[in-house]
Amino acid sequence: MKNKEMTDNTELKTKIKKKTKLTSVAVVTAVSMIIGSVFGSPSDVLIKDDVYNKTAIVQMVENEDLQEDDEEGTDDKKKNGLKERIRALIYKIPLGVRVFVLVPLWCLGTFMLAGLTSVWSVALSPLLSSILHWIVAALFIFLIFVMTVKAVFPDMPIKQILNKRNIKYLLSGTVAIAIIDLLLPFAVKDYDKFRMAVRFSFGLILLLAYTFFFVKDRIRIKEPLQK
Repeated sequence: MKNKEMTDNTELKTKIKKKTKLTSVAVVTAVSMIIGSVFGSPSDVLIKDDVYNKTAIVQMVENEDLQEDDEEGTDDKKKNGLKERIRALIYKIPLGVRVFVLVPLWCLGTFMLAGLTSVWSVALSPLLSSILHWIVAALFIFLIFVMTVKAVFPDMPIKQILNKRNIKYLLSGTVAIAIIDLLLPFAVKDYDKFRMAVRFSFGLILLLAYTFFFVKDRIRIKEPLQK
């Protein structure tokens, strides 16, 4: 009994340590990215820039006079106001803490933000954007297929619905549609105008055809067993 209790306590402590580490990493990451986005350089973290603050306040007042009904202007004012509040809170922290804690966090946050910016710019490239589109389309096709088969055969496990054979055929069909979609612009003028309609039509045909044949096959297998 004692050994079991000791084992349980050890496992509990290990879980608590893991959660504490994950929480610490999440907090450090969030704080780093906030500091990196609020301050433009390490010197801004250390020295309060009164000129910057006055300029920002004047600009906000001018925006209030000129853009009272402008939603976009209102969003900008809210962002600037939040940024100024965060800066004001950080300037209240003792200088020593800012030097030895916040400056390293600013470096980490700036590095992470630069990395995210690079990844986002790559993700927005036409090729990767197209790949992401077809990944989402494939997931959507699998989801509709599972829901349809489950509606017809409620007792059938999802593992049996998404077996290797079904995944292979549905994925092959999606890849074939993606290749056709990639080649059609070279053969059809102004294809981009009705690209989405073509994608939807091919995807729907694939989904309906394969679901129909799969359900028909399952019914054919069940019928001899019922007799």
